[in-house]
Amino acid sequence: MLKEILTHTAKHVVSKKVGSKFDLKLGFALFKDKRISPLHKLLSIGIGAAATGVCIAFEIPLESIVVALLPIFGVALDIVADGVEAIVITSMVSCLVLPFIANKETVNQIMLDRSGMKSLGKE
Repeated sequence: MLKEILTHTAKHVVSKKVGSKFDLKLGFALFKDKRISPLHKLLSIGIGAAATGVCIAFEIPLESIVVALLPIFGVALDIVADGVEAIVITSMVSCLVLPFIANKETVNQIMLDRSGMKSLGKE
């Protein structure tokens, strides 16, 4: 039994798999990397801002009810919530979209670098 557990653990450790492209940490790493074009970064930020605009537009009826029920506190809460949404949703969507917009070879190279594996073309 112990031998089977050790064998399974060794196979799992040896076979490192490169992660998925749908990863927030990968998106943040791509934003920091200079090999990714600024045009791709701006395009992903634009897509994130558009997604944020859609989310905020769908919340307008709910927010108007909160503002009507809590006149002073509701307005302040609405302003703070919209500000946080504008920053958080935009950055999250941008990081999720960037690996699919950027150059595939560069993204795969960065994924290999982040996983600790050596690149295929370099020795």
